[in-house]
Amino acid sequence: LLGVHARGEALDDEDAARVGQRRGVRVLGVDDGPARRAGLRAHDLLLSANGAELPTVDDLQRVLVLTDGEVALAVLRGEARRTVHVTPERRAA
Repeated sequence: LLGVHARGEALDDEDAARVGQRRGVRVLGVDDGPARRAGLRAHDLLLSANGAELPTVDDLQRVLVLTDGEVALAVLRGEARRTVHVTPERRAA
């Protein structure tokens, strides 16, 4: 859908206090596809998708499957928080 390899990750106390949540989805790698075109990078931490927190990869996949069109991802890259807009590719049935 996005072209990322990712895992759910517990945040340390400092990061959790800074972002206001205990977990996120860490991007481990980015394939050539929607995520790369949108500017996602390895090591980005995905915090939410369309406003829904992302404690696990399953939560990310659920938002992607249920959303028709563009998804707004809240991303933490280093100390900077940003929003990345990405349109998932749909798989043929």
